Amino acid sequence: MSDHGDMAEREALAGRGARLGAYLIDWLIIGVVAGGIAFWAGLFERVVQQDTSAALWLVGIALVVYAAINLRLLATRGQTVGKLAVGVRIVAADSRRIVPVWKSFGLRVVVIQGIALIPTVGGILALLDILFIFGERRRCLHDHLAGTIVVHADATG
Repeated sequence: MSDHGDMAEREALAGRGARLGAYLIDWLIIGVVAGGIAFWAGLFERVVQQDTSAALWLVGIALVVYAAINLRLLATRGQTVGKLAVGVRIVAADSRRIVPVWKSFGLRVVVIQGIALIPTVGGILALLDILFIFGERRRCLHDHLAGTIVVHADATG
């Protein structure tokens, strides 16, 4: 790619602050809704007592809530509620088209969150996932896994 093409791509890429803001908005909403369900179901006390099954239930509830809130937006716009709020979207790195939900949700969220549950290794992976955003193309590990980039919503038309 030419220098001009590289510069245009970097300008279209979502900033790290926007990506962080979208992530925080999404998980704040998910946390409140899933937390309310978990509280109602009595899971918090069991999680505090280090009940692994309760922790897995809590993660499962969070993923279902995430899907219920965001799947339609991901499928039609390449956005979650948080990404919509900050004006960014997920697109294929090679074509700039909206990716199928199995990539935007399955690979970017479910697989990464599932691996993050593995003791010790999961925490290291979660940290590496975040640190990858400091690369030139601002792609986290989950972006590489799904073949995606996050761009300004107006950069894709």
